[in-house]
Amino acid sequence: MKTFLRRIFAPAAALLALVAAPALRATAPASVTLTAPSAGALGLVSGPVTLSASASASGGGATVTQVDFRVNGTSVGVATTAPFSVLWNPSAPGNYSLTAVATDSTSSPNTLTSAAVAVSVSAVHAASVLQPVANSTITQG
Repeated sequence: MKTFLRRIFAPAAALLALVAAPALRATAPASVTLTAPSAGALGLVSGPVTLSASASASGGGATVTQVDFRVNGTSVGVATTAPFSVLWNPSAPGNYSLTAVATDSTSSPNTLTSAAVAVSVSAVHAASVLQPVANSTITQG
């Protein structure tokens, strides 16, 4: 009798695992879109640029836990609450590729990368302190 039960329940358990697997399998977030800045020339940048994204989870009770903003593949900040945004200070003129990587609360793998947005910075305002010179003593009054 034990052999009969093992022969019946083992295939039934395997079939149940196959049927339930898609519901238990990790899925990436449903969508992530970099909403600002738009593609094109940013021109002269005199302050931080706001990077913004919208993201939605894969469903089934999942939530977006963070959005990692990347410039040329390097993280420049992470936002953990909606609306997702960070400030980026371009350090030099040039062309940049901006992306957002959303992570949701499902088990691994659970990230999705947005389409890249290409921007160009023509110049960056930089400030220099000329006076007082480094290591000088300043008297009060």
